[in-house]
Amino acid sequence: MVVDHQKAQRLGIYFFYDAQGIVDEYVFYFLKKIQPFLSNLYIVCNGVVEEKSLARLRQDISGNVILRENSGLDVEAYKAVQEQVGFDRLVSYDELILMNYTVFGPLTSFEEMFSVMSSKDLDFWGITSHGEVDGNPFPQNGFANMPEHIQSHFLVIRKSILISPVYQRYWEKLPKIRSYEDSVSYFECTFTRHFSSLGFCWAAYTGTERMRDISPNPIITIPFELVSAHNCPIIKRRSFFQNYGELLHNTNGDPARKILDYIKCSTAYPVGLIWDNLLRTCHHTTLRECLQLSYILPDRYPIPGKGRKLRIALWMHIYYLDLAEKCRAYASAMPKNTDILITTNTEEKADRLKHLFGALPGHRVKVILTENRGRDNSALLVACAPYWQDYDLVCFAHDKKIGHLKYGIQGQTFSERCFQNTLASEAFVNNVIQLFLMESRMGMLCPPPPNTSVYYNTLGISDWGPNYANTKTLYDRLELTVPIDQEHPPMAPFGFVFWFRPEALHRLFEYGWRYEDFPEEPVNHDGTFLHAVERIIPYAAQQEGYYSGWLLSDSFARMELTNYHYMLRELNCSLIPICGSADFQELKKRTEALVYPGWRLLYQPLKKWLKAHLSDRAYIRIQRLKQKILG
Repeated sequence: MVVDHQKAQRLGIYFFYDAQGIVDEYVFYFLKKIQPFLSNLYIVCNGVVEEKSLARLRQDISGNVILRENSGLDVEAYKAVQEQVGFDRLVSYDELILMNYTVFGPLTSFEEMFSVMSSKDLDFWGITSHGEVDGNPFPQNGFANMPEHIQSHFLVIRKSILISPVYQRYWEKLPKIRSYEDSVSYFECTFTRHFSSLGFCWAAYTGTERMRDISPNPIITIPFELVSAHNCPIIKRRSFFQNYGELLHNTNGDPARKILDYIKCSTAYPVGLIWDNLLRTCHHTTLRECLQLSYILPDRYPIPGKGRKLRIALWMHIYYLDLAEKCRAYASAMPKNTDILITTNTEEKADRLKHLFGALPGHRVKVILTENRGRDNSALLVACAPYWQDYDLVCFAHDKKIGHLKYGIQGQTFSERCFQNTLASEAFVNNVIQLFLMESRMGMLCPPPPNTSVYYNTLGISDWGPNYANTKTLYDRLELTVPIDQEHPPMAPFGFVFWFRPEALHRLFEYGWRYEDFPEEPVNHDGTFLHAVERIIPYAAQQEGYYSGWLLSDSFARMELTNYHYMLRELNCSLIPICGSADFQELKKRTEALVYPGWRLLYQPLKKWLKAHLSDRAYIRIQRLKQKILG
């Protein structure tokens, strides 16, 4: 069936769900761009929608907004609207479009897509398709393999199907949808197979059905190629928060980064709409992985840059005078005519530091007295807080000395890691400033977690350590709402040395902290309020709409790459002889089978159930017990 593009009568059904009931701007942008191609539009929302968003949908987009309980996902929402409209009235339309909130777009006008597809003799079509996959991860439908299918984020059904009795019968016999797996199994995977087996013809606008040998799921694995070479007008939201291990099964891990850069540089789509939604709904660690928010900058030469001048400062807390010379050397990396605020806890130290730092040419140095409580944390949140609005960009550092380790070299190595990746040289600092100028959503940069010596456990086991409960308490105290959970490690500035936009942390600065809020000395080595403050930084920045990233100097990155490769290779040399040769994901599963013998199959479902039914505190206790038992 061919459709007259100019005269086509189209009914659109747009499905929406958000756990917080917030309709982000990307939804309004999509709906406004699709409106000119529709004769009628129904918006069906599962669950609660905030009043201002609901009012705007009805006023600016469509008077046909349906609210329903959060059940049945998109499938039963589509079914409910069709039943309300009436299957007998659906036949008055040339095309029925089922679409949902899981995509960003359009990146280009929908005009070309509808024009091209209207001329094709088809019964149903979509923008993208998923290829057949050996085995079936959604076996409820009884298929041995996952069948090839149009992906349900945008499915167009023409009158030739709508007038057929089999269409209404399909929806009437559809099994109850109780989960995402049911939705994919009974609808997305089966719709194409069911109607093509009845003789109806289909195609994907982007030609993904011809990409079977490249990837079964091109919109996830090669979105850049789909958009740039095949004019795909949409991208999946999930591209930016998918499981990174699964992504590495087929790619280098760069699909999301590539497509975001392309959208920013080569399309008119407002990339801020993507950031607004992701920063509200995704954990910052997931974004750091999928979007490659790790930055390696030269430390020997400055990158030329243009842009407005920033008001820049270095805030540095110094307690140990024997480290003052070292701190002064790193402070000299700051550009001339910037402010340096030094905090310390006695008049005697203040006089020494004024003399030492006063010799720094071209800098304005101010020394501020603090109480000996809260260490570098209170220096930032109490002593320096009155100045946060005076600057656009700040580097916070302190004289890091670790006294509880057996050998001093281990603590010195951690300290050098912090400084070498924040204040490595004047050229490096210049490059950090240029990066913040280029990336307006960048809120905080810090070195990656330490990974050598006694700090190796920071990778995976001790990133939260005993600090999830106290961080969650601080999170609630600050009334944060961005995602936080114990399964995702915090991208925290371990060592508490980092660059930040003060505006990104204004909720912390405006809270009104007092020295009495911080623990008295002596302070434990871990599990304290100080460690919670360290971990809350990226969450506070994300709450204000800024992302956090890792920062490395190129000199340090050479060593870091060597270290990571050595560690991974040595682990593989130990694991592969036991578990067999496999890619990363499979090797991880086989290793888990050794760690959790017997009850491994029950582990993930049990963890999911416990997390859903226990309080945070009870769940954390069980996690700690598991760690003790398994070492």
